[in-house]
Amino acid sequence: AALVMVRVYGARNLPVMDSTRNTTDAYVLIRLGDGSNQNLKRETRICYNSLDPVWNQSFRFKLMDESLIYENPLRLTVFDKDTFTANDPIGTVVIALESMISSDDKAAQRLQGWFPVYDTLKGIVG
Repeated sequence: AALVMVRVYGARNLPVMDSTRNTTDAYVLIRLGDGSNQNLKRETRICYNSLDPVWNQSFRFKLMDESLIYENPLRLTVFDKDTFTANDPIGTVVIALESMISSDDKAAQRLQGWFPVYDTLKGIVG
């Protein structure tokens, strides 16, 4: 078994997704594994009207099968929340977790910092 803890602090310089207000209503979908298991998905709250949202939220994933860490990266996808249409993806951060596995059960590995949000069409966006 394994425990993965994720803290989503914020984002900087997101693109304008709502041109009428020159802003974005951003949230992050966090997925571990292939996305088919609901227990391995979490969402931050929505930060309305901000191009520099701050969520400062923590999430825990309890994995019964440690192989998920080796088979699939952690994906954090930033979305713009829309009321009447589908939510728009802004970009994704992909983090491979296998390098963080420790042979010492008591040692927690930590990765922190700002990561570029990558949009497959536009490149780095925030």
